[in-house]
Amino acid sequence: MKCSKCGTVGDRGQWHFYSNLNPTGVTSYRKCPNCGHLEIFNESEADNNYSGPEPWGLSKFRGKVFKGKKKT
Repeated sequence: MKCSKCGTVGDRGQWHFYSNLNPTGVTSYRKCPNCGHLEIFNESEADNNYSGPEPWGLSKFRGKVFKGKKKT
């Protein structure tokens, strides 16, 4: 991704996920790590090139809430 405001370039893992633009979750807003500018990002195109950890990927875990292990 490249920020249209400051020119910062980085992969999807560096850009903070802000929100979805549509109910299907294909397009989203992501915040620039440098200046905080919101950019529209196509999540489905990114999966073809992305090889790092997927905190907001299009996997079966998207939208799930993980609270950790219960203390006994």
